This record gives sequence, structure tokens and C-alpha cells, in this order.
Amino acid sequence: MSKDGRLFATGSSSGCVKIWTATGSCIWTFEAHSDMVVSTQFSTDSQMLASWSHDRRIKIWNLARGVCKNILECRGESILALSFSEDDRFLVAGSYDKNIDLWDTIHGSLLRRFEGHSDGVSALTFSSSRKWLVSGSILRGEIKIWDLGHGECLQTFIGHDDSVSAVAMPSVGSRLASSSCDGSIKVWDLSGRPMLIRTFHSRVLPTSLAFNSAESDSLKTNIGTLCIDQQGLIDTQPTYAFFEDVTLRGWGVDSKSRWILKGGNRVFQLPKKYHPSHYCLQQSTLAVGTCSGDLLLAHLPSRSLHNIENSLTGRAFPGYGWDIKYEQERAMMVLEQAESPE
Repeated sequence: MSKDGRLFATGSSSGCVKIWTATGSCIWTFEAHSDMVVSTQFSTDSQMLASWSHDRRIKIWNLARGVCKNILECRGESILALSFSEDDRFLVAGSYDKNIDLWDTIHGSLLRRFEGHSDGVSALTFSSSRKWLVSGSILRGEIKIWDLGHGECLQTFIGHDDSVSAVAMPSVGSRLASSSCDGSIKVWDLSGRPMLIRTFHSRVLPTSLAFNSAESDSLKTNIGTLCIDQQGLIDTQPTYAFFEDVTLRGWGVDSKSRWILKGGNRVFQLPKKYHPSHYCLQQSTLAVGTCSGDLLLAHLPSRSLHNIENSLTGRAFPGYGWDIKYEQERAMMVLEQAESPE
């Protein structure tokens, strides 16, 4: 989903990429790749989309004109992470072969290759100043901080007990957030040597992180927004508590992916048919993919659900996207409101 919550992208096993609006309208269909689309990534300004396929190509799409802007030929193995710089001038791709490639999005040229991880690179983010690049690995939670200009590794530390699933830095300040397949989200101070500030735990896999654009004391995740600086939230010993046990701001999803939360309280219950296999939350828009191949959009303040349901049985690719067919049936349904939080 785009950072402004207005657009989202889906990729199929046939290589097709679709761009949707938050009201459920398909505005672009790209016959993008010759093999399955593995991942997509919107640019910071939501004007471009990068798509990656098993055909070993990254394509950058101009969403205003609906055309392919650049084709990046990848030399390595499967891409595990994509990230645009804040000004969208650069794109980095982390691969299973332990390398990171830095691309110029205007000319489509490869500028630099970063080498040094012990295993595949699963998470990437730029600092707002474009001075640093932060990367996370699928081995032992390894995190590296790179000098973007010279390509040198400045810091290496072990942040988690399992693969790093996402990393994020705020627009202002020296904080770093990282999440892992071990269920933890950690916040670090990078003003000197990396120092742990907060640790949160969840049974829901944290897959996306972003600092609040206005302040660095809150962290947006795929489940909800965490209050970083609230006293008493740090865990000195891992407890793997649910996210409901810590303070959440705004909209979120509960640990079993069955309830939509607001401020940590249950508000709407998703019908059993629409329990998600994968979802993305941005501001007040929730995109849900189900195991049956259905794709849903929830506009949370209005308590309505836009449902785009396959007329043919679709296939789900957990963690990658959904196989959406061309024929669509559209329906509206009202989410059930909880009588009272439990």
C-alpha cells in the first residue's frame, strides 16, 4: 500500500500487476513480468511502483502515465527486500545472495553493490539525509549500518533472535526500529553505538514499520501504532505478550487477526470468511487478502468494507500477494460492531 493510503498494488502468478484505488477501482493493469510477481514497493511520493519477479527483473512504473519507466536486470538470486530513498532518487534491492544493489531510478543504472552480510538481506531503509543505509539479514537478526557514499559498513550488531523482517528510521533524529520473525519490535538509539531503547513482543509477525511523520515517539506497524516513549513498556525479559498488552494509538488489528482495534479496544469483527492470510494497514485504510484469494478494502472510520471478490477461485501466496483474476464481483457489506470490548 502507498504511504498516503490512496493506492495499493497486487501481483499475480502470471506476472500481472494491478494498481487499485482505496475505493476498490482498478486504475492500471500491467502485463509486467514473464513469471510470478514476488513483491511490490511504492515510492515515497506514491508516483512510482517497483515490482520484482522470478524473471530476475525489477521494473519501475510511472503511475501517473501507466508506463514502465526502467527495467533493472538483477545479477543475483531472489530479491528479498526493496526500498526507495526519501526523495525517490534511489532504489536498493537486498537479495538472497547476501548483497545489496543501489540503483539510480532516473537512469536505471547500477551505482554500487554492498557486500558483507552473512546471509540473505531481508530488510532495508535509508536515513532521511541519504547518508546511511540500514539493512537486516535473515541470519540471527544481523543488522548493518552502511555509509551510502563510500559503501563502507559502519556498524554491525545482532538485533534479534531470528530473521529481520523490517527496519525504519524517522525523518528527524537518530532512532532505528527493527522487527523480526521472532515476534519482537525493537527501537534503537544510533547517536553513538547502537543502544536498545524499547522492546515489544507479539505473536503476530511484524512485517512493516514506519515512524510517525510528525514525531519519532510513535511507530506505525502492520498491526497498529505503538507509543515508544510511554513508561513501563520496556520488557527486560521476553514475555511474548500480545500487542493488546501495550498501548496502541489509532486503528490496528488484534493478535489473531479477527478484530479491528481502535486505541487497543475491539471495535469491528471480521466475519470468519474474511479472516486474513495477509493484510496491510495504512492510516485508516485496511487491505486484506484471504486464503480463498479474495481481496478486501476496509475504510475504518465509515465502518464499511469494500469487497472485491473473485468470480473464479484465486490462489494465495502468503507474504507476497494474491492472484487476482480479471473478472471481479463487487459487493458492499457492513462490519459487525462489537457490543463491548473484552
